[in-house]
Amino acid sequence: AIRLEIPPALRAKMEKSLILEECLQRAVFAAENGGGKLDGGTGFITHLRIGHVTYWVGYTPLANGAFCVDNTYCHRMQIEEENGL
Repeated sequence: AIRLEIPPALRAKMEKSLILEECLQRAVFAAENGGGKLDGGTGFITHLRIGHVTYWVGYTPLANGAFCVDNTYCHRMQIEEENGL
């Protein structure tokens, strides 16, 4: 299980944007277990598509084994490419 520490202001943003903590846990779990993540210098950025929604998570690993979520957002858009474009 992934433990997340989420600041109250970010939790409020998540509620407003209908982002569930479980979705962020899944994204961080995937990133930490071989999924794609970008090194942002002080933390990491990852994304995970669940259904038609892509969740983006900025997070920092903590010494206690948890992860501090620095930022998150989602979008409900799918880009389909044709002819390799």
